[in-house]
Amino acid sequence: MSTEPTRLPFPVRLYPRAYREANGAETAATYADATARASLPARIAEGAGIAAHALRMRTGLGSDRPFPQAAALAAPLVAAVAAGQSAAQLLRLPHTSPPGTLDGLHQLAGMSVPGAWITGLLWCLPLLAVLAGRWTAAKVFGVLAASAVAAARLAWFLPRVAEVQFDQLASLLLEVGLPQLLWAFLLVAAPRDLLDTSPPGRATLPVAALATYVTAAVGWRPGPLGVLVLAGAVVAVALAFTRRERLYPVAVLLAVLPVLLVSYTSQVTLWCWNAGLSYDATVAVTALPLAATVVGILLLNRRRAPDVQPPASPPPADTVTF
Repeated sequence: MSTEPTRLPFPVRLYPRAYREANGAETAATYADATARASLPARIAEGAGIAAHALRMRTGLGSDRPFPQAAALAAPLVAAVAAGQSAAQLLRLPHTSPPGTLDGLHQLAGMSVPGAWITGLLWCLPLLAVLAGRWTAAKVFGVLAASAVAAARLAWFLPRVAEVQFDQLASLLLEVGLPQLLWAFLLVAAPRDLLDTSPPGRATLPVAALATYVTAAVGWRPGPLGVLVLAGAVVAVALAFTRRERLYPVAVLLAVLPVLLVSYTSQVTLWCWNAGLSYDATVAVTALPLAATVVGILLLNRRRAPDVQPPASPPPADTVTF
């Protein structure tokens, strides 16, 4: 059944044309019934739910796509790993030096000390929200935390814009900034209907956060222990193959990748310089993992996954998140 796009409510007009032609009138009628006698907050929530579902369909982030399925598996781990890494940066063990820390310049984790504490505590909030079963709050906190990290890095850069080149800014963001944005993107891309909200699933997350804290805090010591973060990531991905979900190894890799980027970008940069590479070439080398991740996500999401069927109509507003 089709109807003129201009006669559809605005949230319904956000759907792709094929969906509007097939289900536009039915969705509009459902929306009208749900908002006829509803309060303003309820109407806003209903419209936001339909808009979120429509935008997921337009961007290829629906539940029937492989990458959102992987993101849904990764999202709980993201909350745990991000909290564990942030705790390791803020609550350091003796004789450790977290990446990006320049104590002589009164910086911590590559930012001002107040900025580091604010962003670090913000990255602990998604885990608390997930443990409470509040996934919408967890996504909002993740976006706020990643935005705060990027803003703190830009706040350092802007006063020095005349003396710092763009490739230097890119190098700074590759270590602190872009990895956190990847975490936020995974949280946002996870469809609400695919997230594990069971108490047993949530119960394992504090253990994952503690394991991340210990691995990072110990692995950030100078010497041979520096490989501990990489070894922990390899073990985590290897254990993921024991799960029946075929996308779980991908999910674990996506969740731990920012920890690897934060932990080893500085070392890789130093190795490239010692090898005689130019600054631009060094930035290109350190950007390869994130660039490969973006390409991998696009390739993974090109086809539909056969084991999950897309909903025929938008879920109710109280089950839809952005």
